[in-house]
Amino acid sequence: MSTNFYWITPDITLPTGEVIEPDDVDPRIHIGKRSNGFLWAQDPDAVERAAASRPDEKLIRDEYGQHFTWREFQDELTGLKQDTGSVGTQFC
Repeated sequence: MSTNFYWITPDITLPTGEVIEPDDVDPRIHIGKRSNGFLWAQDPDAVERAAASRPDEKLIRDEYGQHFTWREFQDELTGLKQDTGSVGTQFC
């Protein structure tokens, strides 16, 4: 079973009052996918720099709603082969 990981982003309220959710498949929001390894959608060094500066804040979520700090996310990746071949592409 695969699991997608995303930055936690707030909903957007338009000037009309309509509330829209950010697009999870946007490669700026989608961090990557764990499935027989981990496939990065973003540059892992950039993700680390952004998240490690706030190590105790839950900035990352999975598709099932579980939230993670940077350290907890790193624990999720422990022992997985990591692939950066899809950085910047849109996939789910």
